[in-house]
Amino acid sequence: MANVSRKTSRFFEGGSLAEATAVLRQRPSMYDADIADVIIEMVSSGEVLTDVCLDRDMPLPSTFLRWCREEADLGDRYRDALEIGTEVTFDEAVSAAHDSDTARASVRWRALMTRAERQMPEKYGPRATIRSTKELEDEAAGIDYGAEVRRRLGAMVERMQRGAASPDPAAAGSAAPTGGTP
Repeated sequence: MANVSRKTSRFFEGGSLAEATAVLRQRPSMYDADIADVIIEMVSSGEVLTDVCLDRDMPLPSTFLRWCREEADLGDRYRDALEIGTEVTFDEAVSAAHDSDTARASVRWRALMTRAERQMPEKYGPRATIRSTKELEDEAAGIDYGAEVRRRLGAMVERMQRGAASPDPAAAGSAAPTGGTP
């Protein structure tokens, strides 16, 4: 009998395809609000979905994510739980930084921060950007200042190529003479 991949084997005991099929049939596949609530609670406490789903009473991660797609409210709750879980992970990283064993604390801090960065790069990423309320409002309104700047620069380059470096024709004619005494 064919062996099941290592990735799949984490979710059941045994190695044959028949055993895997039997175990998968025992796992919940139809949406169950109580199970979904337990998963949401565990994810919001900082657990990783794949670790939560290792329990035989839990669905596979792919099944849970399918539930999130099918149940709009569950998808929103899962996103919120991921955000809260990332905050918990960040707190654990800060606690790890205060550990007395500096080598162990450093490794644990880096691992937890990498996880937080990947889950919420806009908040914990290495290149966090700060945006003003005006920028966010303009983005929401569909205003693209970059396009306006490119248009103005293009017009300026065009004028320069035609020999009119100044937008004011009167100012172009009052340039200082090139020869003689000033």
